Amino acid sequence: MQTQTWIHSAKYDLSFIIAPSFLAVILLFFFPESWLWSNEMPNWAWFAMVLLIDVSHVYSSLYRTYFDKVSLQKHKKILFFTPVWVILVAGGIHYFSEAIFWRLAAYLAVYHFIRQQYGFLKLYTRTEGIKQIDVWMIYIVTVFPMVYWHLSEPRNFMWFTAKDFLFYTNQNLADLLKYAFWIWVIIYYFLVIKDYIQTRQINLPKTLLILSTMLTWYLGIVYFNGDMAFTMLNVVAHGVPYMALVYATEQKKAYKKTGFWKLLFSNFGILIFIGILFVLAYVEEGFWNGLVWHEYDEFFAFFPTINLTDNLLLSITIALLSMPQLTHYILDGYIWKRDF
Repeated sequence: MQTQTWIHSAKYDLSFIIAPSFLAVILLFFFPESWLWSNEMPNWAWFAMVLLIDVSHVYSSLYRTYFDKVSLQKHKKILFFTPVWVILVAGGIHYFSEAIFWRLAAYLAVYHFIRQQYGFLKLYTRTEGIKQIDVWMIYIVTVFPMVYWHLSEPRNFMWFTAKDFLFYTNQNLADLLKYAFWIWVIIYYFLVIKDYIQTRQINLPKTLLILSTMLTWYLGIVYFNGDMAFTMLNVVAHGVPYMALVYATEQKKAYKKTGFWKLLFSNFGILIFIGILFVLAYVEEGFWNGLVWHEYDEFFAFFPTINLTDNLLLSITIALLSMPQLTHYILDGYIWKRDF
């Protein structure tokens, strides 16, 4: 019987890295039809998914970088200069063109989301070696839905803003690529089944990861056309596993920590770990709402509401508020390397 390669343990990985995607898919079928096929999404759902999961997961990388004394000392240059350059560049781009700023931010986010799935694939194949066909599969099941989105009729959801992407509407081409996609999926799983019959071995976490990635990206972007469906599949499948990965990797180093940080990664420290993320996410979104979006005032009664009419001041504000997220996207390409 094949020994499985888990990141932390079978129970932990299945519960917090693999299962969230499948649970999100199952929940879809209990939603009202309007949530699956329209831009309708209740405000409580935005709070639960965008603030508590998506924004919180951005701050979880702090535990691996700025909150880790060893990492901070070892990589102080990149950890210091990255947010500084992000603020300067983001502010400059936004001042020049708000549309270009959000477009670049959206494509950077998409790249980050895709690469995370590839990163998990590498982790789950680290003992046996990664197969090229699995690499193709993870990229096809993530890139194709984005290509379909670019080509299809207007969707009822968006990444950041309605004009994030460079759309080229061609539904016939989109449908043709969809047929090609399913031909590839059939070929891939035929080869997976064939390999299992011949060897009687299967890499369970890798197989579940690829399947969950295909389901969440295809259902959220291609099959359904609703803001609620897209947001839940997009956010839950990305944010929860990332936070779980950070906690698992940092917990393994807990024996080196003392005081509060040792408590943080104890058995019940995960509640404090998550609580800190929630507070940081809430504060950030409070300022976003009060200074930029003005859409969820019921959640942020203690934050000032100011209409920024000066373009320079607005650009500086958006650069500062987007810095944690953009810095997370950039640093995530470094903090999971062996020498970090």
